[in-house]
Amino acid sequence: MKKCGRMFRVDTLVRTSMVTVLRTAHIPELMRYGTEEEDEATHDITFLEAGGLGLGTGDEECFLREGSMFVQRPEAVYRYTHSRDVAPDVCLTVRLAREFDNACDRELATCDIAPRVTNRLAYLRWRLASLLASADSNAIDSWSADLLGALRDSAGDTDRVHRASQLRWYAERVEAVRLMLEERYSERHSLASMASSVAISPFQFARIFRRLAGRPPHQFLLEVRLEAARSMLLDGAAVTSVCFDSGFSSLSHFIHTFKRRFGCTPSAMRRQGIKRTGAA
Repeated sequence: MKKCGRMFRVDTLVRTSMVTVLRTAHIPELMRYGTEEEDEATHDITFLEAGGLGLGTGDEECFLREGSMFVQRPEAVYRYTHSRDVAPDVCLTVRLAREFDNACDRELATCDIAPRVTNRLAYLRWRLASLLASADSNAIDSWSADLLGALRDSAGDTDRVHRASQLRWYAERVEAVRLMLEERYSERHSLASMASSVAISPFQFARIFRRLAGRPPHQFLLEVRLEAARSMLLDGAAVTSVCFDSGFSSLSHFIHTFKRRFGCTPSAMRRQGIKRTGAA
């Protein structure tokens, strides 16, 4: 859906229960140069895809160029400055639904107005293109939660930022393994086998995966297995079958790990699913 405002065009790329993703592009012949103030009503996380603009709020002022990102909060007043000698900006904005305001406030409490684009944030931006093409609402919501977490952690991330070409090379390999683990979580995977599948040494792969995905490969695989187990249990599958079908090799370890993650035993989760199905 496309809407034209007074100075820019707005394209709604996707809408889920958690976020709306928008692309805004200023129309050159309608541009108004100088500084204007706007009151924001939502939590917005914006990637600057082209052009540049000045941004300020309170005592903070900065100038942003292509590749930058900025964060807007509800009930704050922002100053936007456009100059004739700078190309009109094109922005990709992730707008969080108002019901998540409290969670956003917590996650973004220490986040600057224009956070440093870390490798993890750049990887998440890279991933967004394929998620938008898939229009998978659950995957986009999960990505949005990862984005908030990456912004929360960005202030303490001092790793050297990769060049765009290098980041893309790493991102393609991390993504290939991530998708493989999501599809083949029931199989046995070692660090060496995962690294070998994308032709990287195990030590480099472990470092790059954690840097971009925000967690080590084994923790990512564990989370995938637990979510798969949860889904199977809610569908009424037997606990022992779920244990081995989701990739665990020990029933006692599965029960302990599942309870630690979800706060209830697999049997209790299964009963919830059966009760829900019966009520329906």
